[in-house]
Amino acid sequence: RSGRDGVSFFSHTMGLTLSGSPVEHHLDRPRVRLPSADAVFSALGDSVGLALHESSAGRFRRLSEDLWGGLSNFADDLRSPTRRALLDAWLSKDPSGASPGVFTTSSRRFLNLEDAATASGMTRDEIRPVIDEYLNQGILRRGLALKCRQCQLFEWYELDEVGQFFRCRRCREETTVTRAAWKGDFDEPAFYYDLVEVVYQALRGNVHVPVAALDSMRREAHSFLHVPEIETTSDDGDRLELDIAAIVDGRIVLGEAKSTDKLAGTKQKELAWLKKLARVCELLTADEV
Repeated sequence: RSGRDGVSFFSHTMGLTLSGSPVEHHLDRPRVRLPSADAVFSALGDSVGLALHESSAGRFRRLSEDLWGGLSNFADDLRSPTRRALLDAWLSKDPSGASPGVFTTSSRRFLNLEDAATASGMTRDEIRPVIDEYLNQGILRRGLALKCRQCQLFEWYELDEVGQFFRCRRCREETTVTRAAWKGDFDEPAFYYDLVEVVYQALRGNVHVPVAALDSMRREAHSFLHVPEIETTSDDGDRLELDIAAIVDGRIVLGEAKSTDKLAGTKQKELAWLKKLARVCELLTADEV
């Protein structure tokens, strides 16, 4: 039962078992299980013919949260000015030399330790444990930025791919790792760090917006469950993506998280989107939008 003491179970005997009473009085071992947010929203959707699926953005956010060890840890790092600046540095499309790091032909940026310190505003002593923490969590990968002697492709290679030589991704030629293969005024090749793909895609998709909104709800709530971004599909094929789908203190909270102050390009499109959102929220019995 649900009462002022929370979820509880009362046995038949209320603690007293008399001689000759049924054996069930001695064997009751109840299991009380709180359904997950996924189970709750799936059941709500199924009851009204609304199919719910994790969206691409939701998958990237869920996997990123897993690497950080949960929503609160992820939100803390996205709120931190230095860590946020560090993470954002990997998104830069500036050419090599214009901002910290090297920009390769794969249109991705890679940072060495000095680049990471410059981008974040931390000192070398401060940035080192952060890089190590992210390596241990699987958020970063270590590698080398090298140039092929044959086709001159300059690219990043994960450390596992490099030995005495490396194989070019474009022409497949093998190049020995010598001074001609790396850029920069270094006597030895410098390690460069890559942001893993799921985190890179999450940050590109402005993941900080729904994460900040959800974490704000979590910090003010007694109980909090949530699912990553979900895509809803009605029986007539109408689709809508929900950035926020949470159960806050037992209340269904649905919503949209935007990095701008507009929901769509025109007033007409905004109204059409709001009508679609209102329909989905009504079907999922939202308490708050």
